[in-house]
Amino acid sequence: IRGANARLTIDEGGTMIAQGPINGNGPNSNLYQLIVDGTLNAQLYVNSTRIRVGETGVFTTFFAYAPNQTEGWWYQSNRPSIYNITGTIRYGSSGNQNVYHIPGGYGDLRLTGGGIKTFVGSTNPIIDNDFYIASGIDVIENTLPILIGGDFTNDGIWVPNVNMVFDGTLDQVITGSASLTFDQNLSIKNNTRTVTLGSQDITINGILEIEPNSIFDPGIRNVTLSGNIIAEGTLQAGTGTSTFNFAGNTNIIGSGASFNNVDINTGSSLTGPASDLFSVSGNFTNNGSFNNNNGTVAFNGAVDQSITETQDITFNNININNTNSAWVNVDGDVDLAGSLTLTTSTSRFDADGSGSGIFTLKSTALNQDARIAELPSPTNFRGDVSVERYIDGVADETINWRYMAVPITNANDGMWQNTFPVTGNFSNPSTSSPETSDINPDSA
Repeated sequence: IRGANARLTIDEGGTMIAQGPINGNGPNSNLYQLIVDGTLNAQLYVNSTRIRVGETGVFTTFFAYAPNQTEGWWYQSNRPSIYNITGTIRYGSSGNQNVYHIPGGYGDLRLTGGGIKTFVGSTNPIIDNDFYIASGIDVIENTLPILIGGDFTNDGIWVPNVNMVFDGTLDQVITGSASLTFDQNLSIKNNTRTVTLGSQDITINGILEIEPNSIFDPGIRNVTLSGNIIAEGTLQAGTGTSTFNFAGNTNIIGSGASFNNVDINTGSSLTGPASDLFSVSGNFTNNGSFNNNNGTVAFNGAVDQSITETQDITFNNININNTNSAWVNVDGDVDLAGSLTLTTSTSRFDADGSGSGIFTLKSTALNQDARIAELPSPTNFRGDVSVERYIDGVADETINWRYMAVPITNANDGMWQNTFPVTGNFSNPSTSSPETSDINPDSA
């Protein structure tokens, strides 16, 4: 199509199937402008100085990789100088194709057909709307983060090895029929909007970052995470059986994290936010290592919750603010270093769960005693509690003493005498003395 101002326009509703190349006057020349508001299917290269694909436009390029499809739908490096892409670009060849990082970004980007689609270019790949990868498609990316403004559907076999950034102005969904692993970081930057998981679980081998005013909601899906969580925005808890599986060494940074079920995998660790709070609306399972980091865990489920472990677990503070007559059940060996607070009269806490739980108020040093905060009325608290009282030794091994008390009303000496002897000037003292009796320091 020759001429200084030569244009090719496909109007909305129109379709053009180009079996040969589209150019100005040969492979190294351009027509002035290509406008696609309808459908253009191009088997070979398309050279145009200016290109506009409108919102109703669909441009499919079947131009294949070797030797002349080195960047995009044009011949070698004979790329456009002005892009205005708000519609759909589809790379549809059954063979390998390069996908150029066009300035200003794509509208919808669809990778279909077959082969390997390779991102090329010196700027960030930007997809302002939806990004779709068809079944069987693999993708090779470079080192630049990929920015997605719409939904991301992965039916292919791609494992992203670059940072993926979701920065849409509307709610977004991560979905697809294939399992999806993010080998690097997943960033949520969609101010006041929500990124939700659709039909697939995801694995994140890097960092999950949620920027201020942004929201990530796993829905009913599972997330397996090896890196840190930076929750400056909102990490919603998810619903149903949704579980955060911690499979590495994870630090929670920020105060915006909520979880449904928490599972710390064997050999993995979870460190809570420093002197801050995160909430759990489902079960908390520790098979690895939990560092409370002087913070607080709030249990706020609407159905019964369970705390279980195969490795010792120590919480700093625990807040119980569950609803709907749900109980928080201790079904493992759980220690408390700080305070247990039942926030309202509807809070329910069972200190030994099904009978196998052991809930211990730790006392590890002078002035470092766990406690149960003032209970609301009425109180929904049941089960046995083990209470420690720290007594420091002295270098010369002389007898040391401390005033002892219990954190409940209507207690009596007989309760203590079930565990260790108590003598003194009162009725029914113990007949053996503390100096000669076998006292278990773990229960005294």
